[in-house]
Amino acid sequence: MDARSPKRGRRRHGRFDVLWFLGVPILLIVAVEIVPMLGVVWISLTDYNPLEPDSWLSFVGGENYSRMLGDDLFWQSLLNTSYFALLYLPIAIFGAMVAAILLNQQLRGRLVFRGIFFMPVVVSWVVGSTMIMWFLDPSSGLPSMISESLGFGRLPQLLQDESTAMPTVAFVAIWKYFGYNTVIYLAGLQAIDSALDEAAKVDGASALRRFWHITLPGLRPVTAVVVMLNMIQAMRIFDPMMIMTNGGPNNSTTSTVLYVYRMAWDNLQFGYGSAITAVLSVIIFAIAGLQFWFFNRRSVER
Repeated sequence: MDARSPKRGRRRHGRFDVLWFLGVPILLIVAVEIVPMLGVVWISLTDYNPLEPDSWLSFVGGENYSRMLGDDLFWQSLLNTSYFALLYLPIAIFGAMVAAILLNQQLRGRLVFRGIFFMPVVVSWVVGSTMIMWFLDPSSGLPSMISESLGFGRLPQLLQDESTAMPTVAFVAIWKYFGYNTVIYLAGLQAIDSALDEAAKVDGASALRRFWHITLPGLRPVTAVVVMLNMIQAMRIFDPMMIMTNGGPNNSTTSTVLYVYRMAWDNLQFGYGSAITAVLSVIIFAIAGLQFWFFNRRSVER
């Protein structure tokens, strides 16, 4: 009997295990991600209508993409989404970093505060948005009632004014995801070696210098993840606009994803909606790639 046969059997078994553990996730990614993406690209090249049989075969080429160039509402939705991102990202990211640093201190009741910060994350968008709408209502909301009792009159309808509707929606999104970002930063802070901070204290470094030279560099990988996740979330925002304003007033809060929803499900123009989805996906991939390159370059330089 060949003495090498058990080793060969173990090698074959090991290769089978590798193929099994890699093959199953790859198949799932292809089935759940790649195939739907290719389906979206194909539908974007057709005049698909689910009420018309075989319309998914009605090839129109790049007509849906050329239509976007002259669609003012599409460009407005992109501007609205960008405006939302500018309002949302700084506070959601850097505010969460500051909150995590405070919650990481030896404070009395810090576990309670951590739970309070994270509570909005587990609340659904429907429940959370409805609560905020009731809270901000000029006739029955608590801030408006307090303002009226103090003689200042009722507060304005923030969600029905073009100048305040988007900032209000951005505030709700910050409230929703602030705790999630804070928890990620807390995990990053606890991974930083506390001996570095103690050594800096002994050397007489101020809190600001310790933050700049120890905490901030230590949080760079976590910040890269938080920035990427929140940028993607901002570009695909849908729920608060749909629930709180339905894109109004005067389309001032119509995000790109909400516009896709209207085109596909309200107007049954699935081909055009898929074309917008494909373009938005390219934009998100490009932004994520630039962020990955930027943070990776900074880490290499250091």
